[in-house]
Amino acid sequence: MSRYQRFHLKVGADAEVDLRHAHQHCLGLLRATGANMLGLALQDKSRLDRRIASVFGEDVVRNLDRDNRHELRGLTIQLLTERIRVRRLAGPILVAFVEPDRVAHLADCVGVTGLVYLPANEQQCRVYEGFHPESSRLETLCMEMRSTPLNGGDAL
Repeated sequence: MSRYQRFHLKVGADAEVDLRHAHQHCLGLLRATGANMLGLALQDKSRLDRRIASVFGEDVVRNLDRDNRHELRGLTIQLLTERIRVRRLAGPILVAFVEPDRVAHLADCVGVTGLVYLPANEQQCRVYEGFHPESSRLETLCMEMRSTPLNGGDAL
């Protein structure tokens, strides 16, 4: 059993919409705990692509690529990858498009308050559910999220 709540998404037809939904859920966890950090865990920096930019914003992606973190109005978004690690992260982590067996490794930091996993496909989702049966599946999509860009300034 995990020391924090775990959630995962059912893979939909549009990865960007799924990512937006996962991000929204992480922001809800952030608000609920009063945390000031949000982890974004990817396999590596090459995954900082247009999908990530469309949800988090170009400035956020640019800072994550350059400095591995983005700070704005008291919120820190920290990039986590196989090579980029932090010892402490006071807040939830969004783990996106990562193999299910790597999720626990990427989220292994002190202070994590929650985890939202976005698998790349349905097979990864099934494997993840096998590894983490305590994880709650998120299936409800908010349709207004399709047209609402969330950059670093508008995320909270």
